[in-house]
Amino acid sequence: MKAAKRKTLPSPIPSERRPAHGQRWGRWQLDTSNFVLHVLNDEGVYPIYEIDLDRINSPAQLLDWIFQIAGKAWITAADIGDFVRAIDAIFDDAAHHRYSIQQTAQDLRRRQLAL
Repeated sequence: MKAAKRKTLPSPIPSERRPAHGQRWGRWQLDTSNFVLHVLNDEGVYPIYEIDLDRINSPAQLLDWIFQIAGKAWITAADIGDFVRAIDAIFDDAAHHRYSIQQTAQDLRRRQLAL
């Protein structure tokens, strides 16, 4: 019995707007090799915290992450705003394209693996 071939949906993010590995929003930096967002130290040299973007599969989980990072003593209001801007750029308003956050994350990871 043949395995069913998985459909590949088109990306909701045009390549010219797709965030690149190492792109930064304030202290947040995208690592496309592991599909995580890092918070860099104050000097911007090394990561001190990371969020696995594969674990954000719903708006509720995204809101949970916002509350989690907001509760960190070393996170500033600017860091929270930068995190929201990073998520907006990475997921590119997925809901307006009828894509779930999870599908967008899978599309980005699949594209990174193809490079």
